[in-house]
Amino acid sequence: MFFEKYLELDWRQLPIDANVYFTDIIKYVIWEDYGVTDEVYPAMFTKLKKSEIKEIELLLQTEREKLIKHHLTYQAENARLS
Repeated sequence: MFFEKYLELDWRQLPIDANVYFTDIIKYVIWEDYGVTDEVYPAMFTKLKKSEIKEIELLLQTEREKLIKHHLTYQAENARLS
């Protein structure tokens, strides 16, 4: 699957801002929750530094707040569980 290959890439080597990369992943996890790539996510996130984890937590919280604001409860719950 193409998305699994994308997740396996070292994002630090990509010509993309980390916030853009992780926002993309977060939105995919929230909106496309079919479980197809569930086993890939843990490996990707375990490679993060503590400072990177804090940034991603902030991105996730921001996305969750947007979803709550628009009454998208199911997706907000997915964001909480991610």
